[in-house]
Amino acid sequence: MPKEEDFQLPRRREAAKNVNYNEMEIDTKLVQQIQIAEKSGAKTKGSNSQTPRNCKRTSNPASRNEKFKYQKFLHDKNTCWNFIPTLPPSFRKNSRFSNILDLDDAMIDLKKMSLFNTESVLLSANDTIYMISEPAGEPYYVGRVVNFVSKPEFSNTIHEAIKTTSVFPAKFFQVRMNWFYRPRDIQEHVNTFNPRLVYASLHQDICPISSYRGKCSIFHKDEVFDVLPNEKECIIRPNIFYFDELFDRYTLKYYKVYSTDKILNKWNSKSPFLYVLNRRFRYIYTEPKYPLENVLKKYVFHELEVNELSPADYQWDKRCQFCKEWCIQKESLSCDECGVCAHLYCMDPPLDRKPNKDVVWTCFSCLQKQQGTKDSHVRFLEEQALELDFIRSVRQKIEEISSKAIKENVGYNTENCWFQYLGIYSISHIGDALNDSMFFPYPFKPSRVGVKYQWNGCNHNVPWRRNSYISANSEEERGSTKTSELAWVLDASKITTRKLSEYIEQCKSEICPILNVRGETCNFIDVVLKNLLFTNYDTAEAFKKCKRELSRKFLKEPSFTAVEIRKFEEAVEKFGSELRPVCEYVGTQPMSMIVRFYYNWKKTERGLTVRGKLSKLSKNKRKKEIANHENDVETKYIDDSSFDTEKLSLAESSFQCMFCKTDYSPMWYRVTGGSDDEKIKIRMQTGVNEKTEISEKSPAHSKKNEKLGALCIRCARMWRRYAIKWVPPLETLRKITGTCQNSFYSAIEGIIEENNTNKFTLSPFQAHNKLLEWELVQDSELIIRQRMKVYKNPNSFVKMKRYSMTFHTQLYKMAVRSYRKNEFHPETMQRDLELFIEDNKEVRKAIPEQKPERAKNTKDEFPVNIIRQSPGTIKTSDTSRNRKCNDVFIEKASNNNIPKITNASNDLIEISIKTGGSSSGSVSVDKGFKFVKFDNKTFQRLRNSLKLVNNKLPKYNEPSTKKIKMINDIALSNPLNEPNGASYNYTVISHSKETSVALEKYHDGNKPSKMLEKDMILKHTKNKPKNPDTAWANNSARTFCSVCKEKFNDNDNYEVVCGNCGLTVHYFCYAIKLPKDMKKNTNLKTFKWLCDPCSNDLNPIISTTYQCSMCPTKDYDYDRYRSQSFKICPDALKCTSLGTWVHLVCSLFNEDIKYGNGQSMQPALNTTAVLIKHSRFTCGVCRINGGGLVKCNKCQYRYHITCAQNSSNFKLMFEKKNMSVDTTLPCIKDVKLNDTYTLRPILICDRHDISLEGNELYPLSYKPQHTLSYIEQYCRYYKCESDHSLVELRYFEQLRLRHGEMPGNSHDSAIKPKIYVLPFERTCPHCGTNKSLYWYEDIICHSCNLRSGAQELDFDSASANISNDNGLPVEITQQLMEGIEPAMFDIDISEAGTDKNTHPSSQ
Repeated sequence: MPKEEDFQLPRRREAAKNVNYNEMEIDTKLVQQIQIAEKSGAKTKGSNSQTPRNCKRTSNPASRNEKFKYQKFLHDKNTCWNFIPTLPPSFRKNSRFSNILDLDDAMIDLKKMSLFNTESVLLSANDTIYMISEPAGEPYYVGRVVNFVSKPEFSNTIHEAIKTTSVFPAKFFQVRMNWFYRPRDIQEHVNTFNPRLVYASLHQDICPISSYRGKCSIFHKDEVFDVLPNEKECIIRPNIFYFDELFDRYTLKYYKVYSTDKILNKWNSKSPFLYVLNRRFRYIYTEPKYPLENVLKKYVFHELEVNELSPADYQWDKRCQFCKEWCIQKESLSCDECGVCAHLYCMDPPLDRKPNKDVVWTCFSCLQKQQGTKDSHVRFLEEQALELDFIRSVRQKIEEISSKAIKENVGYNTENCWFQYLGIYSISHIGDALNDSMFFPYPFKPSRVGVKYQWNGCNHNVPWRRNSYISANSEEERGSTKTSELAWVLDASKITTRKLSEYIEQCKSEICPILNVRGETCNFIDVVLKNLLFTNYDTAEAFKKCKRELSRKFLKEPSFTAVEIRKFEEAVEKFGSELRPVCEYVGTQPMSMIVRFYYNWKKTERGLTVRGKLSKLSKNKRKKEIANHENDVETKYIDDSSFDTEKLSLAESSFQCMFCKTDYSPMWYRVTGGSDDEKIKIRMQTGVNEKTEISEKSPAHSKKNEKLGALCIRCARMWRRYAIKWVPPLETLRKITGTCQNSFYSAIEGIIEENNTNKFTLSPFQAHNKLLEWELVQDSELIIRQRMKVYKNPNSFVKMKRYSMTFHTQLYKMAVRSYRKNEFHPETMQRDLELFIEDNKEVRKAIPEQKPERAKNTKDEFPVNIIRQSPGTIKTSDTSRNRKCNDVFIEKASNNNIPKITNASNDLIEISIKTGGSSSGSVSVDKGFKFVKFDNKTFQRLRNSLKLVNNKLPKYNEPSTKKIKMINDIALSNPLNEPNGASYNYTVISHSKETSVALEKYHDGNKPSKMLEKDMILKHTKNKPKNPDTAWANNSARTFCSVCKEKFNDNDNYEVVCGNCGLTVHYFCYAIKLPKDMKKNTNLKTFKWLCDPCSNDLNPIISTTYQCSMCPTKDYDYDRYRSQSFKICPDALKCTSLGTWVHLVCSLFNEDIKYGNGQSMQPALNTTAVLIKHSRFTCGVCRINGGGLVKCNKCQYRYHITCAQNSSNFKLMFEKKNMSVDTTLPCIKDVKLNDTYTLRPILICDRHDISLEGNELYPLSYKPQHTLSYIEQYCRYYKCESDHSLVELRYFEQLRLRHGEMPGNSHDSAIKPKIYVLPFERTCPHCGTNKSLYWYEDIICHSCNLRSGAQELDFDSASANISNDNGLPVEITQQLMEGIEPAMFDIDISEAGTDKNTHPSSQ
């Protein structure tokens, strides 16, 4: 036990500290401290954070788990970071690049300097565009279109033809480009740069138009916000570039660029100099430190008087006080007192170099001023006055030049140059920039003075004497007969050409085999002729001399041993055509012999085999043999910046992106340092691991399945546009967020938790400050967001990859073009150009002078109740009899119901509508007739009437909640109701999406009516011709049908002409519904009719892209078929169930295509299924895959119908096959001829004859006199799906496509064979009527028979004729009567036609 003395009480705690044991207050204070630390940006590390022992951790477990989840997502190694993300829908349009122009029908207008086609303007002067680079793997060149220049070989022809026309085909031209440089174009190694910043230049090149790859926008920095709304748009909008400096490749200096428009508005808007300068040039550029604004204020502007100039206006002025040129610091001295400068060489005496830095220089004026004498003061004032007079004279001179330029109306420079130098070395020539006859855009550079640049040998005063060319010892000048040796000259007096030829042939036949030398060798021919000349043209003596002297060594012919040949071939196989290393490898032959041997050996079979060219040569030979039997149309892959990987399934595993290392992409693009064409072709032909004689020899350490280097579509887009390489998304994110780990995690959290796919969470301004391209930031954010989905569902990556590969077909088709063989051959192009010029001259002769068009309205401010018509719709036709001028409108109010037209305003034409003597409203149209405005009264009345019409319609067509389409029925084209005017009644179509019904209603409401020749052209439709007047109206009519291509017969009244496009067809070939009496009483060519595309143009209800979906045929020259050229005609199109268009003949020959309405031959059904079915077949004429291909009736070749029609020796006919009565096939019965047969259209190619055993062949236009034409019979009875409505047919079509089924034959002929009885027209030969109660002997009407008393009616035959000819077939009658009791009727149906006591005349 311890002693008592050792035992002590516990030490008492100090009372200085007051301890609070309330834990709630401590936790609250701790939370506040943490919040303050976070706001102040304090960095806290979880591993090193210290927490008081008596305090609890307040971190939320949920947040810790969430952070842990993202950590696992970031470090997951099973999900890649380099996949190609799926772009949101709103960004897909901007992702398109490598756009190639379709120049097939493109034209160039040299007056407007524009490239256009029938649809739009493709390029114009001053457009900024992308151009493919050289080599193609580099980023796109960025430049401005200066003008279009004709190719040199056609320049003379085009220059002469400009007098008659300014429009030419685009294939004869090139484009002049003014380039903008990227930073990497100027400096080789640029680590960080702004991808949107470019530098202007004066560099211009002439390039092919086909090098175009897309449009971009390039602005001066001061003009960006004149186009874009804010700075953010400048960053996030793609294809936007800006500049503020110019780089000159000759002086290798940067210059500052000013916008003349900006300096005119900001510096002095009243200055005539700046006004003319702005008209002449868009930009001016100076040296970076040149004070342009101060120079203009002092020497050009008149705002400040000369006497009011302050000393500050002289401090910046570096003009030499002697020569008045601008001084550079290293070549001048500045006065220490007044700051006046002077050149070293302008001083008296001149100085060779500047004095040391500690030396102060003072000008003579300041020295005089320091003297203080009266004379010095007077001299100083005189010098000052001279300086002020000089400034006044400069101002006056520039003002005179400016005023003169304004009076002469000096405009924009003819060279279309944007930039003009106005810098240091033009200080004394400022006014010359306004001279229209002078053009000096390049920067000035003074002569460099000094020992380094000038020769100082001229300082020695030694007399200069010319050195004679002929030396004193030489007798004659070189090049004369004494210094040259004659090799051969023909003397006709000593030898004839026949004897000479016999001598040469004798030498070749007897000497060449001995020496093993070809007779065409140059050295052999030279020696043979030289010996003949030496022997004075004695052929026998010359032959003996040649036989005695000639040898391979004498002729310097290479003689290789077997060992040398083997080593030579090994060297060529190793080094190729580099003959220097080949010579070194052989070692025993000089370079001259190596060269001679190589050029004789490389074309031999052994040479081709060693060089790997034999297989390619034989392959090309086979291709040429095949091409001889084909039509001269070939398909080319025209995109040089990408690889032609048509067999992508074989190639996708062989490519790898050189930037992001991904191995899949819908297209692969070239890159410098990647695989070349030869390597790609070898890999495509031999596979990855297959070894052949011509396959590449990979090194021993090469990996298995080595990838081919290229760029994926994502990396190629950023590399081509902005010259940036792809960066992993996490690295991009770290560049934006910096080194702060919390910011990095917060950015990732914001990206993943953002639900809006079209919204990006990262800041564009931060990316711009870090010199990061926004498209790269977008790609990184999309990868992070979509990687989370792949992380959660790994199977989604396969779908994403498959979806990306689906774009291959679309992208590949954009890079493939079909051309006529030898289309770009110089001779072919020259011939085409001459033909174009001749045709243009003929057209100009036929076209009368065009009247000036009325001024277009420039204001489009209208209320809401306006129907705006698209450009090209109906406008008012010119009625010169009733309209005096453009601004005066005649009132014709003889009838109250006629609209009253008044000049209500300068912009609108008001049409008053009166009913019953009182005004019921008004309609206003603009002068250009683009807008129709109804007042509220009329508008409400139209809406109410439309509701009443819709309420009367059946409700089963479509739900009533959908929008109603209204077609205006006001005839704007003829407001004065002229009898000869063109009026069109628009039918109100509601709740109907059937395109065939819409077109049918239009034709029903606009019956064909007689019209004059001047009205046969509708001038206001979208299919508006390029020429304002109708050239074809004065020419002879087209002589063939556009459907069947058969010539019209003058004896038959079958021809109908479209009043707008000039389409000529047989009325039955195009299913035109005509009144019965029209064909007999009138000439169909004089009646108005519009084809379906032109009708659709008047009021578009389906697509306005009139191109067949079944074949590649396209109208290349609209004007030529408007002029009714014999070989060119408009397309005879019909609509499809999808709202597109198809040639009627294309749909006719495809068995799988059916018609919703057989009588109108439209809409065409199953077109998509046909395209899918034929996608793997190729047309035998145009060599294009897919489309509505039809197989030849006698072989396996397939063709597009239009390709067959345009080719010679192809036959398109109807095959008629006579059938027996008990047939099981659907057939047609002609009662009048007692004939039963089947019809089908057949195609016979040019390889076969047209004879068919047992069958009859008829042309497509064949029409029996008594009934329907064969084309009508086939469409009504074999092509029509009449068992279902159009809605059901479209539903079945979509259902079959969904299940991958092809359309089958709808006729179940084996069970219920169908016999279609033809209707036929009887015409009485006596009275010509076609209507009668009964026909006697099938041709005499009842009235004529009564008058003649020739025959009495046989009731048995009458009942038989009525029941069989004019009634329903027996089978259909029995089906209709099933389940019906005859007793329910008042008459006995079975005996109704057999009552013999009833005579037709008594009824």
